[in-house]
Amino acid sequence: MKKKLTTVTLLLASVLIATSCDSDKVTLKETDDGKSIIFSIKTDDGVYTADQLLSDLQDSSTAKTALYNEVARKVFTQYALNTLTNTEISNISIKASDQVDDFKENCKASSKEEGTDYDTYLETALKNEGVSTTEELEQLYYDNLMKQEVLKDYVEDEDHYNYFLDKYLDAYTPYQVKHILVAANTADTNYVNGTMSADNARKLLTIMDRFLNGDTFESIATLTDDVSSAQKGGVMPFNEAQNYVIEFRFATYAQEIFANNKTDEDRYNVAADLHVVNKDDKSSDYVSQTDFTSSNLYDVYSQGIETVKLSDIMALRGEVSSTHAGAYNYYETDKDGNVTANKKNEDIELPTIAEQPYEMNVSKYNDEGELNKKYYEEYELQRNQIFNNTLNTHKVKWIELSAEEAAKTTNKTTATLADGSTKTILADDAGNPIFFALASTGVHFMSIVWNSYNPYNETNEFNPVTPKLTDEAVESLSKIICVKNDITSSEGNYTKDAKAKLQGEAFEDALNQAYFTLYDNTSTSKLDTDDYQYTYIGLNGAYKTKSTLKTNSNDLLADITGYASNLEYYVFDSLVYEDSEYADLEGKQFSVTFYDDNLYGLIKEFVQDKLGTTDESFASSVQSSAETYASKLAREAEVKAASKNWGYVASKN
Repeated sequence: MKKKLTTVTLLLASVLIATSCDSDKVTLKETDDGKSIIFSIKTDDGVYTADQLLSDLQDSSTAKTALYNEVARKVFTQYALNTLTNTEISNISIKASDQVDDFKENCKASSKEEGTDYDTYLETALKNEGVSTTEELEQLYYDNLMKQEVLKDYVEDEDHYNYFLDKYLDAYTPYQVKHILVAANTADTNYVNGTMSADNARKLLTIMDRFLNGDTFESIATLTDDVSSAQKGGVMPFNEAQNYVIEFRFATYAQEIFANNKTDEDRYNVAADLHVVNKDDKSSDYVSQTDFTSSNLYDVYSQGIETVKLSDIMALRGEVSSTHAGAYNYYETDKDGNVTANKKNEDIELPTIAEQPYEMNVSKYNDEGELNKKYYEEYELQRNQIFNNTLNTHKVKWIELSAEEAAKTTNKTTATLADGSTKTILADDAGNPIFFALASTGVHFMSIVWNSYNPYNETNEFNPVTPKLTDEAVESLSKIICVKNDITSSEGNYTKDAKAKLQGEAFEDALNQAYFTLYDNTSTSKLDTDDYQYTYIGLNGAYKTKSTLKTNSNDLLADITGYASNLEYYVFDSLVYEDSEYADLEGKQFSVTFYDDNLYGLIKEFVQDKLGTTDESFASSVQSSAETYASKLAREAEVKAASKNWGYVASKN
């Protein structure tokens, strides 16, 4: 908080609000002692008594929302007035005024464009905002800005921050990933007729070559078709995770559940921890262990994570032969275009399979309504057959290296598969496995940057989703742990001292807090900018300047502050209700008194319902996404099996 709180009591009288009320009929008055009373004078239907209003509100969710919103506006604004500095409050007032000016200018421009009278347009626009005058609009903007500042400052407090950080990581994803996208048409609904252009096939070969050469993931990521992450080493921010396509998102989940755990019980428990299943037997969405082990997801991954041989992918480098689709372009043919001999045409340089051009630009049917043979040659090109048989899959897989390939690179690690076999698989420069996941835009080659679910693999055993931290990284994060927890390091060995004080899961929790620490720019800080090198805010060289560290800190704080719509309800609940389970997050130096017990209970019920609903809604969305993903896996297996049974190659319709 910006300054120490003084005890302020906000007095809330019975709030006379009905769904038909205009906001100009709801007013705020100050008593002689400066305490606030919210009340309403009248409604369109006359004067309401408190008892009549509260009775009507019992069955009106719209009215309950309106009631809460009015009370919350006053609570957050009064709390802000009590906690922010005068300069901050003045800046918020100026910003609210500027927003009103922008609103009016937009109305002028829109009314002119539509040929409407400005005053008429403004009146309608204000009504759409739920107000009647620009003065009320400015007050609304002011209150909203005050609330956002309260939420930001509230979460910025270290104890609060760590609490909401845990909820944020749990809600969005425990994993941060880096990726390299190679564009392709993955034929998401057909599974067997994906296509890849010559340029992207060449790019794929280049990327694989560079991994084999031992290049860093960061340097290879400049080739990615995802321009937003190209200059960031391919690293994706945590706040993007909720928008990931399901194959991208569940690639990490599947490995955590099925590669790191062998027993059905362990897999079930981890799936529940990740919200992939709901193990609460009192819930309507309950999934039992038996249900889980008979699910499509379990069926596909029950034998662990499979591999794809790198040599099968690198077959793209082979030469086009006379038996490949479209080969008549490069080999002698008869008058009907059929290859008559395995003899190359003169004056034509034979391309590799990756470079073989399309023969499309034709319709599916010819003028006589017959299937056009050339239409299918796009899918029958050899590079597309290779793509469909290796990378065009919704299943997460690792890339297996032969002994010869493994001997050429340092970018590798050893994995023991579910069948007990040991494979050498492609890894990034830190030794973390490369896995791939499909998207409608192409194939993502991925590895893990951070796993907040299990951040530290001290035994250094193979773990595909817990990244290998260097000793330097652990020591740097341990220094932050020691400083934040006032742990004295007599010998300068921060890792040893932190582990001695915080053992097991406590140390892992502290690692998460250190990795996601905010930049402390105070003069009393014992940390230099270099100490943030291995933190989330210090990635990609951001630790080299104070300004970028501060910017990244503000962005991270904003992400966590706005991580879910229920944050406002958490804070309101902790500020207002003495028996709140979140009350210990505050100091209880701010109190709210309701003059009506019914009003007190009604708003509390509303807030508790919101908290419960939003938490359950998130969990349900993850479970629903997992079920959709599992259905795709099952459908893909069905289609590919049918294609083989019908005698089609994988890439044919």
